[in-house]
Amino acid sequence: MFVGQYLIALYICREVSNSAVYSFILLSIFIYSEPLSFSFLWGTHLDDALFQWVFKLFVENMRSFYEMSLWGYDETSKKQELTATTSRYIIVRNMNDTPIAYCHYRFDMDHDSPVVYCFEIQVEEKYQSQGIGTIIISMLESLGQKTSMEKIMATVFAFNHKSLGFFHKVGFITDPTCPTADDQLDYLILSKSCS
Repeated sequence: MFVGQYLIALYICREVSNSAVYSFILLSIFIYSEPLSFSFLWGTHLDDALFQWVFKLFVENMRSFYEMSLWGYDETSKKQELTATTSRYIIVRNMNDTPIAYCHYRFDMDHDSPVVYCFEIQVEEKYQSQGIGTIIISMLESLGQKTSMEKIMATVFAFNHKSLGFFHKVGFITDPTCPTADDQLDYLILSKSCS
């Protein structure tokens, strides 16, 4: 990926955050010489095929973690979460226009703080560990700055070591609102300042 293209991506994110509707905003960058496009959509604007792909990738990447968790796996509840009217998406497509990754996020209030809440970053296995997640976090950070959010937040299973490693690598720390070990919960709440 070239630095110039990365900066263009961040600039477009800043412009996107000013737009009330940004369903069709696209930007392109290169990862390891492969052009990728990023589109920004409301959850209510996902067509059936795209939603089926979003849910399928979630199941492939996360179902086993949910089944191990105290929350359990609830397909109906997850589908409702993914399609909530406040849900927003960054969809990443490869050079063949095939979706390969997505981020599900929302602008929210958490303990009286305005935040960008990252619900999901899911990447097809072939494209994992190539920097796509890092670019998505940078986009969320830029969106958060432009919209005066205090921080980006994410809830991560404590036993999902790969995900925890990723979030720590991109600058997330344990949020003050995170439950303590005494609470005997199996997740952590992480955050990264938008300032």
